[in-house]
Amino acid sequence: RLRETAINGKAPKTAPQTASNTNSPCTTFHGLGREWTSRFVSARKTRVSFLTPEAFRPVLEHPVPEFNLRYTPGTLEALMQITRCQPFLTQAVAKELVDLMNVEKRWEATLADLEQAVQKALLSGEEYLFNVWDDAEPEGQELLTALARGQRPASSPVHDRLCEMDVLDAEGCFAVPLFERWVKEQVGIEHSQL
Repeated sequence: RLRETAINGKAPKTAPQTASNTNSPCTTFHGLGREWTSRFVSARKTRVSFLTPEAFRPVLEHPVPEFNLRYTPGTLEALMQITRCQPFLTQAVAKELVDLMNVEKRWEATLADLEQAVQKALLSGEEYLFNVWDDAEPEGQELLTALARGQRPASSPVHDRLCEMDVLDAEGCFAVPLFERWVKEQVGIEHSQL
């Protein structure tokens, strides 16, 4: 706002409220309207999606040379499985795991430690998770709730949009088990822990 005020002498208005965005934030620059898209004229759209376990493993095992955290057998694999190497969620869980190990002054993370880190990441990453939920919009939220309850909704434009957003995979299942767990918690469905 300060930059915009300094350049144009006025602050930008908030995004226009339309029937399609009154209850959720827009997910594209185009959806924000002309007043906002002009501010991103030099921006380029870049898709950021899942990394491979092979790409993430070195980041989790040796993010810096002096990193000494080790994982008991299966712990690192469980971390990558529950986040499916989605960059934000993997980082959120890994941060909570490192914080836990630092507090407890230990160098080896177990599955039980990972479960604690996952629970903390569900709270510390709540804004992100709610944003994904809001971006799904009411029709997508209905579909995600049905999926969390074990129902298999038919393919639809909503399903396709959620796949494009990396919320669902090609088979129509939750793309990230951690997000599935969060949805189940939000709608009051029992879920399994690690």
